Amino acid sequence: MLKFSLLENALDSLRLGLEFVLELQKDKSKLKLSILLVAQAVELTLKERLHREHWSLVYRNIDAAGNEDAYTVSIDEAKKRLRAVADINLTDDQNETLKEISGIRNKIQHFQIDASAEQAVVTVNLVSNFLIGFLHTHLGIDIQQHISEETYRKMLEVSELEEGLLNVADGRIKRIKKEHLPTHMSDIAAFDFQVLMCPMCYTEKYVFIPGAFSECQLCNYKGEQVECARCGIALPKGHDDLRFSGPDYALCENCWNWQEEQ
Repeated sequence: MLKFSLLENALDSLRLGLEFVLELQKDKSKLKLSILLVAQAVELTLKERLHREHWSLVYRNIDAAGNEDAYTVSIDEAKKRLRAVADINLTDDQNETLKEISGIRNKIQHFQIDASAEQAVVTVNLVSNFLIGFLHTHLGIDIQQHISEETYRKMLEVSELEEGLLNVADGRIKRIKKEHLPTHMSDIAAFDFQVLMCPMCYTEKYVFIPGAFSECQLCNYKGEQVECARCGIALPKGHDDLRFSGPDYALCENCWNWQEEQ
């Protein structure tokens, strides 16, 4: 018989996610599992904090709490409920982490899979850091006291692996900028070299030179370029700052907000 508390279940999911992401070279199918497992670890951890307020708060419909077929809250719902009932306001970085992990999990669960080993490593390390901070701040827990030495060692290993991948990506970005830098001084002022948040791996390693180059230097996502119908700014398709109103009409976030205010 297997029996875990919410917290134990969360940390076990983290353990498996760490194991799977370090075994990607042997088994590529573990890529999606590593991401799904750490996303589950985040959701269960948020529910653990809600449970400490009252056990019924983990259910989406509190009136149906305890029913076997009752749905529990999602990551976003748990975050909102924690703010409402426990006055827990997450940092901007923590909110961004929840947004990213929810988005990646949704893509894996409901669409075709287009993810890289680099993305998996970054995601797993991102979640590890989130859990360390959230458990310490909002549950008074030192994660190292609740996981095995082997799991903690794997956390450090994934962190070092991510650091190495990001350093390689930074080196590629510098090389690309140097290769595309205009040779004439008069052209340098108009040189538009952007490093954006990648819509696939959610790291700021997406090199974008309008009309010339677009590719993430971490996960190699290329994507299409889409122009804002109002201001003309070009962004990679799938970028979070693009809002679509129909298949052929897109606005950047600034123009979308302007339109909403009119």
